[in-house]
Amino acid sequence: MSTQKIGLIVGKFYPLHQGHINMILSAKLTVDELHVFVCSETKRDWQLYLESAFTKAPTSTDRVQWAKELLQGIEGIIVHGFNEDGIPAYPNGWQAWSDRLKETLIAKSIKPTMIFSSELQDKDFYQKYFETAVTLVDPPRDAFPVSATKIRNTPFQYWTYIPTIIRSFFTKTIIIEEQLSPNTALLPAILKLFNAVEVLGYEKITFQTISMHEIPKTIKMHQADNRQISAIIGSQGFINEIQQQADPIDLLQKCTTLSIKPQDLSLQHEEHALFNEISSFINRLMILDQ
Repeated sequence: MSTQKIGLIVGKFYPLHQGHINMILSAKLTVDELHVFVCSETKRDWQLYLESAFTKAPTSTDRVQWAKELLQGIEGIIVHGFNEDGIPAYPNGWQAWSDRLKETLIAKSIKPTMIFSSELQDKDFYQKYFETAVTLVDPPRDAFPVSATKIRNTPFQYWTYIPTIIRSFFTKTIIIEEQLSPNTALLPAILKLFNAVEVLGYEKITFQTISMHEIPKTIKMHQADNRQISAIIGSQGFINEIQQQADPIDLLQKCTTLSIKPQDLSLQHEEHALFNEISSFINRLMILDQ
């Protein structure tokens, strides 16, 4: 009777990307059953979010659900969440981390015969603490030249490697004052310029054109979705009002602003210059993540 081959993959997957999926699917082809553990650690994950280009912080539940949705339909892949709170930061916590993971594996009746990783530096640690064979899958990342760190820092540069269900967590929201100009053609021109290259449902950027009295409703909407405001374009009074209402609930941690002076709004011959100023501002905002 042949022994069943049980594989194990452990990672933060912050976020999960095509390189991870390649590793997981490649590993599954060599084992009968593959267990994927999505790790979370509250303080570390929050810090990663703050230092990243994420505009919406993914929860541990989000990340487990990403893996389940993206890997569904492949028989023999089981996704689990794994909480690392209280364990010393990598690489100092290998003993405590491995002890907790082994306890979890025992509780779930999982007996891995092979551990898979794309991290060369982790191979010796896995072998030492788990006494299990380790297979490295594309450590140089030749097949998919991407990493979660690169995506967190410059997501738009690696947009094609980000699964579509995850892309909205990087979407930038720009709020523009509805009464920005007496010329009713200016705002439609700005929106057309940038929306022309977006894919509906998977936008890198979205616009909200609102009036002063719509600010409270807009703030509540962002708060409910836990979504950062990436930029505000409008008069200084408009910007100040949003900042006053949004600052206490941390919606502007990654926000930049473009203040349009009153004289710019009243001179028709300045419309072309204003169009260029706004489009350049938005371009610079997007380039930061490329």
